Amino acid sequence: MRSRLAAVCVAVTTCLEPGVAGADVDVAGDRKCVNLDALAPQLERALARYQPEGADDVTIRVRTTRLAPAGARVSLVIVLPDNSLGLERAYQLPAQDCSSANDLLVAVVSDFLEELPAKIWSAPSSNEPSNEPSNEPSNEPSNEPSNEAENEAENEAENEAENEAENEAAALVATRRTLSLAMVTTGLLALDVSNGDALALLQGEVGAEASLAGLTQALSLGALVRGSTKRELGAGYFRPTALLAGIGISRGQSFRYGLRLRGGTVRVAGSGFDANFAKWLPWTEVGAHLGYRSGWWEARLTVFASPLRNDIAVENRDDSISLPRFRLGIGVAYALGSKKL
Repeated sequence: MRSRLAAVCVAVTTCLEPGVAGADVDVAGDRKCVNLDALAPQLERALARYQPEGADDVTIRVRTTRLAPAGARVSLVIVLPDNSLGLERAYQLPAQDCSSANDLLVAVVSDFLEELPAKIWSAPSSNEPSNEPSNEPSNEPSNEPSNEAENEAENEAENEAENEAENEAAALVATRRTLSLAMVTTGLLALDVSNGDALALLQGEVGAEASLAGLTQALSLGALVRGSTKRELGAGYFRPTALLAGIGISRGQSFRYGLRLRGGTVRVAGSGFDANFAKWLPWTEVGAHLGYRSGWWEARLTVFASPLRNDIAVENRDDSISLPRFRLGIGVAYALGSKKL
C-alpha cells in the first residue's frame, strides 16, 4: 500500500493537501470541491468490482486543484498492468457540479474498466522475467507474418474498446444537467426621447428564474414585476408598472453571456389630473446580458430594447410623452436551490 503523500505545493501559489492512497488508488489535491476521503474507497470498490481475482494491478490516480473563485480542475489517469497509459482525462468543474464530482469520476472509471479486454488484466509487468524464446538459431519455419497480423487485429480491437470508453466518458460530462431556481433583482435606468425631450426613469425589477443548465450553457424561464419612479406630465404624473415573462439562453462558466426575450403587459396609472386614468398596454422587449457567476450568486449587466411605442397624452393639451423603450441595468441573481438530473 502506498504511504500517505506529504503536502505538495504546485507552481508556488497552489498547495495540495496530503493525499489519500489505497492499494491501487492514489488521490490527492484540494478538497474543497472533490471529497477525496470518500473518493478513494469509492474508486477502490469500482476497481474491485471489475478486476478479476489474481489479476495484475491497474492503478488509478486523481489530482485536484482549486479554481478561483470556486470549483476545481480534476485530472484522472489510469495506468494498465503493463505500465502503459490506459486513460487520461482533465475536467474543469464549476461550483454547482462539486456535489456530483465523486459520482462523475466513479462513473468514468467504471465505464472504462468495464470495457477493458480480459487479456489486459494479465499483461506481464516490466519486472517479471521474460518468457520470450531464445535468440539461438532455429531451423523451424518462422510464424512472424501470421503473428504480426494477429497482433494488429488485437491492437485494433483494443483501440476500439478504449475509444468507446472515452466517448462514453465524454458523453457523460456533456449530458450532465442541473435544474436550478434563482431570485433576480435588477436596478434599471430607462431612457427614451419623445418629441425632442429626453425621458429617464429609475426602475427596479424583482423576479424568479428557473434554469436548465449544462456544463457551459443554460436555458432559462422567468417572470418578474417591474416598478418605476413617477414621471410628470402636464398638471399630473404617471407611473408605469410591468408584469413580464421571458425566456433566455446563456453560455459560459464563470463569465457568462446570453440573450433574453420578454413579453407581457404594462399598467400605466395617472394621478393629479382632472380625470385620472389607468390602462394596461401590451409590451415586449429583447435584450442581452453579460454576467459573472461565483458559487450561489451571479452579477449581471443587462441591456433591453422594445420595438413598441406607446404615447401618453393629456386631453385637450399638447403634452404627450412615450413610455421608455431602452433600458440599461445592473442586477444580481441568487440561487435558491438546485437539483442534478
